[in-house]
Order: sequence, then structure tokens, then C-alpha cells
Amino acid sequence: MRSRFFPILLLVSMVIAVFYQVYSFDFVRFDDYGFILENPHVTTGINAENFSWAFEFGTTENWHPLTWLSLQLDAELFGPSSKTFHLSNLSFHVLNTILLFLWLYQISGSTFKSFLVAALFGIHPLHVESVAWVSERKDTLSTLFGIVTLICYTKYAQTETKKWFYYSLVAYSTSLLCKQMLVTMPFLLILLDHWPYKRFQFSQDISEKNNKKKTRAKHANVSRSVNQDLPVSIKTFRQIATEKIPFLILTIIFSATTFIAQSSGGAVRSFEKFTMLARILNAISVYTLYLINMVWPSHLSFYYPHPKDNYQVDYILLGLIVLITVSLFAWSRRNQLPYIFTGWFWYLGTLVPVIGIIQVGQQQMADRYTYFPIIGVFIAIVWLGDHFTKGNSTAQKIIGFLSLLVIGVFGFVAHQQVGYWENSYTLFQRALYVDENNVVAHNNLAAEYLEANEAEKAKQHYQKAIEVAPNNSTALSNLSVIYAQQGNRQKAIEYVNLALHYEPQNAMAHNNLGNILRMAGKSEDAIYHYQEALNTKPNYPEALSNYGSLLIAKGDLVESEKLLRKSILIKPKYGKAHKNLGDALMKLNRLDEAIKHYKKAVELNPVNLQFRFNLSTAYEKLSQYDQALVILKECEKIEPKNKIIPYRLLNIYIQSENWKSANQILEKLTKKEGLTPAVQIFKARLATKQKKFDEAIDILNQLIKKKSTSFELYNELGETLLEKGDKVNAKTAFEKAIQFNPDYEKAKTNLKSIK
Repeated sequence: MRSRFFPILLLVSMVIAVFYQVYSFDFVRFDDYGFILENPHVTTGINAENFSWAFEFGTTENWHPLTWLSLQLDAELFGPSSKTFHLSNLSFHVLNTILLFLWLYQISGSTFKSFLVAALFGIHPLHVESVAWVSERKDTLSTLFGIVTLICYTKYAQTETKKWFYYSLVAYSTSLLCKQMLVTMPFLLILLDHWPYKRFQFSQDISEKNNKKKTRAKHANVSRSVNQDLPVSIKTFRQIATEKIPFLILTIIFSATTFIAQSSGGAVRSFEKFTMLARILNAISVYTLYLINMVWPSHLSFYYPHPKDNYQVDYILLGLIVLITVSLFAWSRRNQLPYIFTGWFWYLGTLVPVIGIIQVGQQQMADRYTYFPIIGVFIAIVWLGDHFTKGNSTAQKIIGFLSLLVIGVFGFVAHQQVGYWENSYTLFQRALYVDENNVVAHNNLAAEYLEANEAEKAKQHYQKAIEVAPNNSTALSNLSVIYAQQGNRQKAIEYVNLALHYEPQNAMAHNNLGNILRMAGKSEDAIYHYQEALNTKPNYPEALSNYGSLLIAKGDLVESEKLLRKSILIKPKYGKAHKNLGDALMKLNRLDEAIKHYKKAVELNPVNLQFRFNLSTAYEKLSQYDQALVILKECEKIEPKNKIIPYRLLNIYIQSENWKSANQILEKLTKKEGLTPAVQIFKARLATKQKKFDEAIDILNQLIKKKSTSFELYNELGETLLEKGDKVNAKTAFEKAIQFNPDYEKAKTNLKSIK
């Protein structure tokens, strides 16, 4: 054990030195938000409901219940901070590195070779994505149980004790419950049975056939130890293959489960988008691209756009040459250099589920896909180096020095690569440095800028994405949002309609068009598009919130509350949904609940004045004027030149009968703005509150003469007449307001109060 303690300690130190920085990293806008940050089934920790949800089929595009449970456990024990999840990912990667070393030592008895392969695995830049990206907990967990499967199966191969076979089956099942990456495990075990276990040979040379009986007799009674590579008994290929049937059954079940889950989630791409020829040619080139990135990891990215039918002829030809040459060499030397055979076909075989024949998502390849497969190449290289230097101490020292130098260089590059995952900005900007035409990076970076209220920067990146891919519905739809915010409704509708033209089921585009139509006063059309968005994506928090908000204006408060609560359940930190729910609750006269949600909205968006205005209004309705004033004074500090705040202060002073302060503000407003309609309306309100009804009615009638179709002025007049006790004329005024705006709920409510 002592011989293994120091290399394990060194491995742990190396991995931590490369990856320690993830402790301070944020979640990134690439699955982390929907997968963890905005997923209440994760952030609320482990409970009966969340446990059950983790095993539900179809909750996401993949089915990986044990990964969900591990994320829930993080949140339960340490809270939903990004630090917690990053440290767990790193811990699993460290454990994987240790287990890989122990398994390699188990099959070889060589500390140095085991250390080299484990070190390459632990610090290689290709593995940064699997560790630094929280959402890839799937990789680290599934690989952990995958290596445990190998350790258990090795014990079985060494001793033929059945319990170890069953342990390996359990470990394999557990790996598949984390992620179905290792569905080719039965075939990998057959490779390992050839080497290093030597339980069978695919074929034998003539000389070997002549000595077959002697070889078996010689080893018939040999008891195998950890450092021996001789089998308890040699089996036929048929026996070896039959033995793997339980593993194969698990493979078939979980492969079918994955395909169904990904298909139902819309992740599996049709042959219309990706032809079979494009898939095959891309797969050929990708096998070589991974090897190039393994040797020279200088242009790694979080996302590699798929070339589709734009074939990369050079990589395809290179890929064909490499695949055919190395495969033929490995097969021809399967007995003389068996580690080349096992290592190479380990790499080829374990990549099959993610090589793109069944195209999942839009990417060409992904660094994370190499997390387990590349181990085979590392083994082949290290064992081949040992083969050529065996017996030559000088050559061994040179190879040893060069190996450590390579590990040092890879560690340095990996440390730099880890830094790009610090936050969304650094990640997407790095991707654009690697490929300035990366549409996904442009879209995601634009979304970051849009959320930070940097609309012009966001617009630039959306426009660049559209230049590269004119039919990119995501960029088109989001660009429409910016134009809508800037008041260019015509441009906004043009872009969102283009998005729906290219992708009719784009939920985001339907939601955006609903918002634009609502601003244009076309509420029924807006409802249609909100419903279309939710038909495509039932758990779309923004569409739920927007639809719920519109239903408040339509007076359907029960359904509105239901939709808004669902939006918050899906996305607990969605400030606008909390604000909208507060609006619904205030309409329902549940003011204490409304205040709770307005406060949450303010907490999540401290600089959003509208959220604070609504909170102050709720306090007004409870006659808690001091609290309302505190909120508005905070608004003044945030935005001293805001023109709405004086009017809101004026309203509170009028309601609280603070005539002195009310008159002071009115004088300032009159001096600054003149007798604008807004100033005159508040003069009328002040007069009404002071029982000077005729003065107030005269002011309002004068305003109506200038703007005879203003439904708000008619409603204001009606409220003043009602306060005076003149129900007949008040009724007429409310009817006039509804005539000019049939959807004006305030006038409808006032009219009902008379009837």
C-alpha cells in the first residue's frame, strides 16, 4: 500500500492544482440555469416530491435519476450556491483519478504506468468541460461507477468468484442511472478479456496452436495474484460473449430509455436536418479531431457547430486514413501488442453512442464526450512506450522525463482552460475567439448582455448570429425583443415572424410575439401566441408569467394566479413573475400576500422601480402610508430624476391627507412642467379629497373637452362624481370610459359597484 500512497497523493495534488479555481466560479448560461439554478426540484434539496421527480421519465431530454439525486443532496447539505456544486464535481473527478490509478495497478502491478495514465486523465485539458461545467455532473458520476465496474470485473476475471461478477453488474447499472454513456461496456469487457485478463485470444498463430495444449497444461493450476496477467482458465470467444449477456440486457434497456427520452425532449435530430451521409462523414472526421485535440489542445470550446452538409474534406480523408491504418495495425498485432488493440478499440467503441450517427443536439462534437473513451488511447500510448524501452534504463529515463514534461504542459494548458469557465462572459467570449462564427456563443453572450440591460451589445451579437445563420430562429426572436423595447414595433414583428417562419414551434418566438401584440393592444392575438408557446413548452416560466399577467387585465384572476404560481415554482428567482403574482393577489384583495411577492421581486431586482412602485401601492391600499413613503424615498435614491416618483409621492400625501406636502409638490410640478394634464388630474384629486367636488369636476370636464376620447379621464370623472354621491352621472362617465376602451377593467369594476 505504501508504494501506492505517494503516487495517489501526487495525483490528488496535481488535479486540485489544476481545478481548484472552480470553487469561485458561477453557473453558466449553458444548461446550468435550467438544469440547476432555476430548477426548484434541485435547489430545494431532497424531499419526497423531489426524489420521486428524479426518477420520472421525460422530465428532461435525458433520464439520469442518480445525477439528479446527487445535485439535490448538494443543495440539501450546503445550499444552492454554485460553489457547492463545483466542489462536488471536482471531488468526483479526484476520486475518478484515484480509482483509475488503482484499477490500472490492479491489472498491471506497475506503479509508474498506472500513474502516467491516471495523471493524463486527471489533468488533460479535454476533461475540463466535464469538471468545470456543473451540468456535466453526469460525466463524473457515470465514470466513477464505470471504473468501479472495471475493478469488480477484474476481481472476477482474476478469481472467477461469482460475487464479483454480480458486483460489477450492480456498478454498471448504477453508472447507467447517472448517464447512459457507457452502454458499450459489454464490448469493452470483451476487449479486456483479451487483454489484460488474457481469458481468450481472438486467433492464434500456427506456432501458438501447436503449443496450445502445453500452454493450458502449464497454467491449469496457477492461482492468479494481483501482479499476474495470467487467467485462471482460458475460454472460447463464445463463452466470453455469452457471459456478457446480463450486461448486454442492461445496455439494450438503457439505450432504448435514452433514445425515447431524447426523442420526446426534441433533442434527437431528424434526417432532414442531418442527412445520414453528413452524420457518417462527420463521425469519421470527429474521431480524428478528438485525437488532434488530445495531442494539441489549443482551440477547445464549449460548443463546436455542426458542419452539416459542409463536408470538411481534409479531416474526413485524414480520419479515414487514421481509422483504417490504426485499426488494421491494432488487429494485426492483437496478440503481439494487445494493449494497442484493446486501447484503440476502447476509444472507438466507447465513443459510438456520442459520435453523431444518432444526432443529439446541434453540436459537431464535445470535449466531455472524451472523458471516458480517451483512457483507452492513454493506456495504448503508455504501454507501447514501456514496450519499446523495456530493458533500456537510459531510454526509460528519457521517456519518463518526457512523460512528466508532457503532463506538466497539459496541466498548465488545462489550468488556463478551466479559467474560461469562470462565468458566462468568459466562456462565450473564449468560444468566439476560437470561432468567430459560433452562432450559439453569439446567442448566449447576447442573452447575457440583454439581461444586463446592455441592449446595443446584445443586438450586435444577435445580428452577427443572423449573418452567419440567417434562419437562426433564436437570434431572430431575441432581436425582435430588443426592437420592441426600443419602440420599433414594426421591426420587432418582422423579426419574430421570420423566426416563426423558420421554426413554427419556437416557443420563445411565440412568447415574444405575444408580448409585442399585447403592447399593440391586441390581447386576444397575444393570448393565442402565449398558448402556442405553452403547447410547445408547458413549463416555460416566461410564457406562464406573461399569460398570467394578461389574464389579470382580462379579469380572470383565478387562472392568472394558477399560471403565475406555476411560473414561480419552475423559476423561483423570476422577479417579474413574483411582481405579476403580487398584482393578481392585490386585485383579489389579498394584500399581505401581494406584499410578500412584491418584496421578493424587489429583492431579486433591486433597481427595478416598477416593482418598488407596486410594493408602495400595496402599502397605500393598507393605509400604511409611512411604509409606502419609505419605498418611494428609496426609489428617489436609485433614480433621482425619475418623473413618476413626484406624482406617486403626491398621491400618498393626498391619500394620507397631508395637505401641506401635497400642495408643495403640486407647486413644484406646476412650476417645472406647467399645467399639464397630469398636474391638473392631481389637482382634481386633491380637490376631491378635500370635498371640493365642483372644483374637481370642473377641472376634469375641461380636460375632457381637450381630449374627448380619453377613457381614463372619464373614469376619473366617474370616481369623483361617485364620491360626491352623483351615481347617475357617475354611471354615464363609466359607460363612456368602457365605450372608448372595452377592456378597461377599472371602469368595469366601478360600474359594477353602482349596479
